[in-house]
Amino acid sequence: MSNALAIAAVTTTLRRLIEQSLPDTISGATVTTKPPDKALKTSSGPESASNNQINLFLYQTELHPQWRNQPLPEKVKPGETGQPPLALNLYYLLTAYSQDDDDILSHQLLGQAMSTLHDHPTMTAAEIRLATETDLPKSNLHQQIERVHIIPHPLSMEDLSNLWATFQTQYRISATYQVSIVLIESQRPIKTPQPVLARGSSEDSGVVAQPNLIQPYPEILAVVLPNQQPSLRLSDATPIRLKGQSFVGNTVKVLLRHPSFQDPVEFPISGSDLAETQLSLTIPNAPDN
Repeated sequence: MSNALAIAAVTTTLRRLIEQSLPDTISGATVTTKPPDKALKTSSGPESASNNQINLFLYQTELHPQWRNQPLPEKVKPGETGQPPLALNLYYLLTAYSQDDDDILSHQLLGQAMSTLHDHPTMTAAEIRLATETDLPKSNLHQQIERVHIIPHPLSMEDLSNLWATFQTQYRISATYQVSIVLIESQRPIKTPQPVLARGSSEDSGVVAQPNLIQPYPEILAVVLPNQQPSLRLSDATPIRLKGQSFVGNTVKVLLRHPSFQDPVEFPISGSDLAETQLSLTIPNAPDN
């Protein structure tokens, strides 16, 4: 995760990459990071370059739409609520100036700078660390989990003209780039939920684990009538057998429901008639009920 020096670290790294690529054949070439209206200011007044120069200007920052809505996974533990980072896309204007306004030299400088950025589509951690170890020693952009990518971002002629008109200076041939993504860590604390001190009532024994696939609740699997009869006579003294599982250890009631009954009829169950997988039931000979 990066700290608040990340934007300056990106600009410093870009400047160092371009400086290292400047050809020896162009004497006195420098790389500056000034607004376009300040890049050519001289003590004599006219806006004419006194040396060969490449200017790198950060003209816009934009919030990244995806990263701004989620905290970094490595910073938040399960159950915690983290703060999303400040996720930014940076937009740079790259302009070349040549001594005595020689366009051939300025085009050479611009081509060299664009070639360098083309060959470095991703800033490596080593490049960022070397560029910032002197001027920005406390920057930790090189430790960011997401790599920083350099992407050409061409503007229409209208947008480019409006951009230069903002600075009220003469237009120079330029190139624009997007640098993405820069993640600046939020300084707000991570919220941790309150610990669970008690669960349910005092009799709560917690989760009961059952090491088999048997249904833990009473379940009827078959109804066996006396002598395999298809129906039951009230005068039969032979009990009905209900075969199933988990009858013992649960409160078991046998209720007979029928559309002609206003209320269901409950049949008493004695302890001797109840087993784990079988329940015996005798229907009382009471036609009135």
